[in-house]
Amino acid sequence: MKKAVTGAGCAGIAIILWLAFSGGQTLGTAKTGAFDYDAASLEDRKNWLLTQGEPVARQFNQRLGNGSGPQMRTTGFNVDARRREITINVSVAGNFRIAPGDAPAVKSAIAQTMCPAYLSSALGAHKVQLQHRFTNQRGQDVLSLIISPLTCRKYT
Repeated sequence: MKKAVTGAGCAGIAIILWLAFSGGQTLGTAKTGAFDYDAASLEDRKNWLLTQGEPVARQFNQRLGNGSGPQMRTTGFNVDARRREITINVSVAGNFRIAPGDAPAVKSAIAQTMCPAYLSSALGAHKVQLQHRFTNQRGQDVLSLIISPLTCRKYT
């Protein structure tokens, strides 16, 4: 990562990486079982996506640090069975910042952390795209990230 990252930016990166690691670990806890996404009905696909995505979305409801750290809260969790997509919106309050110039390094670090678990999960096997959107207290985007077979291809 860039050395220019300082202060609250470092804290923001550390938090995002922790969440990515936790979210990646959670991918392995989702219910797997035999499921044929292509043969399933749209309603069955939606239910399967909800079951798979819930543990990942729930992981983002965290307070980090000793009470002075940022508070993460999942503010939205949607699935799109036609697009094979799970979208998780996370609001971050407290001492948290990522400088715009540091976003590519943060995204790369998160992908490197999450992709191995994603690729070996049921979501990865069915090529489901995970979209994460982090916003600050004012609702402004802090970071958007997609984990998919395309973004994870270099980690295979």
